[in-house]
Amino acid sequence: MDRSRSVAGIELGLHDDVTMREVHTLLTAARNHCDLPVIVRLPLYHALELSEVAQNSGAEGIVIAAPPRGTARDPQAERLIGGRLYGSWIKPQVLRVIGRAVQYADVPIIACGGIHTPDDARDYLIAGARAVQLDSIVWINPKMAQTIAETLGGGSDLTRTSITSAEEWEPGMPPDLPELPPDPSDITSESNSDIPWVD
Repeated sequence: MDRSRSVAGIELGLHDDVTMREVHTLLTAARNHCDLPVIVRLPLYHALELSEVAQNSGAEGIVIAAPPRGTARDPQAERLIGGRLYGSWIKPQVLRVIGRAVQYADVPIIACGGIHTPDDARDYLIAGARAVQLDSIVWINPKMAQTIAETLGGGSDLTRTSITSAEEWEPGMPPDLPELPPDPSDITSESNSDIPWVD
């Protein structure tokens, strides 16, 4: 992959029970054997404690987050099956973790989880994410990826190389990007009450 012109970077996906030592080992190995940028996708419920290790181990970006796993009955197979859980319900949880992680992260945070509309993506940018990564919406409504890119001001270049026709645009697109929150070092204790993710 390192020699392929079509690969611009590598994302490491980590299992839910990954340890800090494993994060360090995997990232160190990736950085030692690859010249491409390496980002790491952290499991949601351990993203905060693992993000510092990932950053210090050479990750050039952190994706928050890999969705949690669950178990449900498969009515056709008549048995219980497990897998990752997707949907809009996960967004408030990821949004909170993003807001806390960006306060001390020195590398870009990429938000992933529950993004089904341009407003969902915009909320993550307002919380401090530098980019968003789409998951289930690409399976449910692939055209929404184009709409999200255009609405956030990225234009059609983010999702394809051909020119976008006028009828594909929603009225009023694209709006200005929202302002990002202040640098954590500029936040005083008096202003913390205005930031919902600060405990």
